[in-house]
Order: sequence, then structure tokens, then C-alpha cells
Amino acid sequence: MKMVVAIVQEQDANEVTRSLRQSRVAHTSLRTRGGFLQRGSVMIMAGVDDSAVESVVDRIARHSHRREVMHRPDLGSLHPDAYASPTTVSVGGAVIFILDVDEFRKI
Repeated sequence: MKMVVAIVQEQDANEVTRSLRQSRVAHTSLRTRGGFLQRGSVMIMAGVDDSAVESVVDRIARHSHRREVMHRPDLGSLHPDAYASPTTVSVGGAVIFILDVDEFRKI
């Protein structure tokens, strides 16, 4: 058994979870905030059989889109080496962790 943990952008979360529900993949979603841009994201966790991992990863990838956003740094928190003017940053897609599960209990 594996635990698939995916971090997706808030804009993509509804489509990802809808796709997982359609394929009857039980999952839990938690709202999170990214460290660098401080933008909303969602962590989705699903315990699945080893044989289902690629299907779950495919569904997450299919509904997680990369996009360009304008990042305006908070001038009060800038490191001296950081940029001071707004810049375009690529965000989105998904970060996916696949972990071995030693034991699973549903109580």
C-alpha cells in the first residue's frame, strides 16, 4: 500500500478532487499555504494499493495546471540579495510524494 500526497494550487483542487471521487479514490484534502509566494494550495492525501498509484498520479497531473503569476515581494521582508521589483513566476502543477505504508487501520 502507498500514501500519495499531492500539493496542488487552490485553483486546481476542485477538479483534482472531483476526478479522484469519480474514480472512487478515497482521499482527504487540507488547505495549506505555500512558503515562497504565500499563495493558497491544497494537500491531498490518498492511501491506495500499489497497482493504483499511476492512475492516481495521472488524474492529479491531468488536472494540475502550470500558470504564470506576477509576484510582488513584500519590501519589508526582502533579503538584501532579493529582487525589489515585481517579477513573473511560474506556479502550479503538482508536487507529489509517494510513500510506503507499513500498516493501514480504519477505525
